[in-house]
Amino acid sequence: MRVSSLALLTVLGIALSTEDIAGNDAPIERKQAQFSITYDVLESTHNGLETFMEFDNGDNITLSYNFTNKEDTDVSVIALGGSVFDLKDNEIAANITATQIGPFSVDVNDTINFQQRINLILNEGDYFLSPHVYVSKYNETMKVVSSPSLLRMLPPAMSFFHPKFLFVQLTLLVIIAVITRIFLGYNTKTRRSGKPAVTNKVAMDSWLPANHQKANK
Repeated sequence: MRVSSLALLTVLGIALSTEDIAGNDAPIERKQAQFSITYDVLESTHNGLETFMEFDNGDNITLSYNFTNKEDTDVSVIALGGSVFDLKDNEIAANITATQIGPFSVDVNDTINFQQRINLILNEGDYFLSPHVYVSKYNETMKVVSSPSLLRMLPPAMSFFHPKFLFVQLTLLVIIAVITRIFLGYNTKTRRSGKPAVTNKVAMDSWLPANHQKANK
């Protein structure tokens, strides 16, 4: 399956691939990291797994992180990345290119803040966002996976010139034209049906004597 790429925008960011960070011959080893990582999506009032965040295709979102170092030594935050998974089949729908930041040094039990901007280029559907934070400890790079958030991409807004929208407009115009024609035809028929009555009255009055015509008037 072809995996698309999400553009990642960070201050002073330099695009790197995951292999560039870990080294081609040194795959990232999974370890239990002693870090506390939370984030808020600034363009939404909520994030996490309780409620979907709703966005349109092409929207930018900003992740504001709080990173706390609970290791027994100082570490550095050196890059940000992530993945977006399709909620229906649990497959990767897009990768967020790992991008270098800082590095930001974090002392033991210290907390720092930083942000990550992501441009959402996704089709309509439900997803979950899984951000990654890359941390350097003793010159070794670790990829720390943050808690996921539910993401819903809304259907595109219908253009004024969209064929379906034009069809609806044409249908409404036809209905209005038919109703108008029926209404005008009814009024014309009513006016025409009233004229003979006046003519007949005048014709009948013409046979009466003058004094009776005045009385009828």
